[in-house]
Amino acid sequence: MIRSETEVTLGRLLRAVERLHSLQPGGLTVLDAPVVAEVRVSSSNQPADQVPNAALWFHDGRVGMDVTPALLGLSQVEIEFALAHELGHAVSAREIQRSDLRAESVSTASEEVLADLGAAQILRESGRSWAEITSALDGGNLTDADWSGNHPPGEVRKGFLRLFESRLAEGRTAAESVHEVCTIAESALAKRSSAADLLHVLNSIPRSGPEPGGPPTIDDLAGLEDAVHEAAEALVRTREPLRESRGNGAPDPRSPRRDRVDGRSDVDDVGTERDREELRTRAREVRERERRERDRRDRERQRPTEGW
Repeated sequence: MIRSETEVTLGRLLRAVERLHSLQPGGLTVLDAPVVAEVRVSSSNQPADQVPNAALWFHDGRVGMDVTPALLGLSQVEIEFALAHELGHAVSAREIQRSDLRAESVSTASEEVLADLGAAQILRESGRSWAEITSALDGGNLTDADWSGNHPPGEVRKGFLRLFESRLAEGRTAAESVHEVCTIAESALAKRSSAADLLHVLNSIPRSGPEPGGPPTIDDLAGLEDAVHEAAEALVRTREPLRESRGNGAPDPRSPRRDRVDGRSDVDDVGTERDREELRTRAREVRERERRERDRRDRERQRPTEGW
């Protein structure tokens, strides 16, 4: 795809954002600068140009998109996902407010998941199917098999997208689904566990929810949070026999490798009593936070409505 075609694609995605968030044409801004359908193709001839990438680009009082030549060589849907992901960052503050999330509870890792959810909504609004959206992450061109900076592994990001899709299919609103998925992501990604461990946790989350049209309750969210931690603890229990299977101190060939920079293995990350207690503590904190939020909403509903 050439630059002019990419600008047409970006303009179409911007119209989708405006419809989703009820904005006037040209109404999307970042730091008070309007986001426009302008694309700059990097020409630095640096190794980074060989990596498919896109980023918001501030210039002359407006925001466009900076892309690498490698990105323009990908498929149409991959290019669209990369652009929509960056637009997902641009609307992240709106998504946090609309989904009743606390900004301070969205870490850098779960913020990437939030941007993916924003991208999925933008692409759905522009006419893409869910199969097309998740296929953008299949080839490994836009993601890595393991953590890359603040970006979770590609299969994990796709897992969160599928969880989001399943919640929408159950009849929950986008705001409710974003709230739930980001709450789970914040907890599950906190320890930067391996892709295999994170997928184990994601696959343990129940996919059956309330009847279509029924919003998730506070107890639903707390129960899902428990499911995340129960899955993590179950993973610990299955790994502990591997650590203890050789009493002579020799390494068990089935045990995880200890080739990390800090000398620790994945078992060390999730297998200590302290870590298990931390998981339980986080679950209690989430339940208490949701209980307080439920009480606040109850008080607001009972408050007399003032006249104009």
